[in-house]
Amino acid sequence: MVFSVHHTGTVFLLDLIQWHSEVTALREMGEMVKTGSPPAEPGHLIHLHLMGYRADSRGPLDITWDAIVDAVNRGRVAIPLRDPMLALISRERRLPGADHRFIVDGFRALTELKPKAWLRVDNDWTEYQRRAALNETLASIGLAPEPFTRRLAREWKPKNTWDDREGVSRLHRLYAIGDLEGLRAAFPLNYDHLLAHAGELIPFLQARGYRSLRWWGPMGA
Repeated sequence: MVFSVHHTGTVFLLDLIQWHSEVTALREMGEMVKTGSPPAEPGHLIHLHLMGYRADSRGPLDITWDAIVDAVNRGRVAIPLRDPMLALISRERRLPGADHRFIVDGFRALTELKPKAWLRVDNDWTEYQRRAALNETLASIGLAPEPFTRRLAREWKPKNTWDDREGVSRLHRLYAIGDLEGLRAAFPLNYDHLLAHAGELIPFLQARGYRSLRWWGPMGA
């Protein structure tokens, strides 16, 4: 299973697992619940998005947070990770001026989960390190490494990492050069919500290999 916060590398991780020879179908949990479709079979890959502490799979689902925690902590679940600020910028590309705070709340929810694997889609690893991470992710959910991971490690292009549309590439550039004042001016509601929860998110991200993201400031020292 893959559980994910929006704009954090969901498609990249799903692609990794779907390429595996033992995986026969991708199924959205929302469609399974709403349509009463047959339960998952061996070889089926199940995906669920998290919107804060709620389940959302092409629409909200009536699944308790306790049930989500139990499914993640006991099941073979992988979760993608990405710099939360980049996730906010990606959604701003899709919906300029919208409220994206649920993405931050989704990261807060992740701090309570213990999946079998976390896969950082934004990293400066070598191709060798990236292939090792892909193989470890597969192995953690019970799938043997396969040769196709060599290609994915070489290409390594998670979706939504960059966009040339007016306004959005500007936000990426502002973040890249460390102009946090300019970035905040572009979407203050979302920016401030992330900074308001930096105290709980920074230790979580540090524990999973992130170092000195631009928005951390003194709190990340």
